[in-house]
Amino acid sequence: MKKILIALVVLVGFAGTAMSQTKVGHVKSQVLWDTLTMSKTAETQMVDFQKALALELQDLEADLGKLYEDYQKIQNSPSTSQVLLQLKEKAIREKEAEYQNRQQSAQYEVQAYRAELETPITEMIREAVQMVAKRDKYDYVMDVNSGLYVNPDSDITNIVMTELLKLEKEEMAKATTKDEGTGDGGAQ
Repeated sequence: MKKILIALVVLVGFAGTAMSQTKVGHVKSQVLWDTLTMSKTAETQMVDFQKALALELQDLEADLGKLYEDYQKIQNSPSTSQVLLQLKEKAIREKEAEYQNRQQSAQYEVQAYRAELETPITEMIREAVQMVAKRDKYDYVMDVNSGLYVNPDSDITNIVMTELLKLEKEEMAKATTKDEGTGDGGAQ
């Protein structure tokens, strides 16, 4: 029994020593995100993309409304044949299906485009965090929102932000060089 108690005390002592040697930092990832010019550009591109899709859907909706209107006009006319009514109904069903399909595909396109825009930014933030963690010997770096309590003294957001802004500057310089090399000036 004594041996078990001694072993337990030794284990707790080692665990306490190991814990005291663990270096933990935290970042405010939203602050890092909001600092980047790239994230503002991505948000603008996302808004423009969504507006273009909304206009496309509005056009389809207007076409559908016109079909309904035409159908209602001829529906009450005694001279309208059943064949013409059936053709108009078929056109309405097809336009409704087209609208619903486009609406659904637009949602997937928005998700895919958002991922396309956000992935490089997320990777850049991750790279900056890793650079600081390795350089300053942090064992763990967490987002401030992932902890129940976070010691303000372990906030490394500003340190990471410095590295992040350097990475962004390098990335923008690469993009500018690439644009100048292709002669398109960034046009798509």
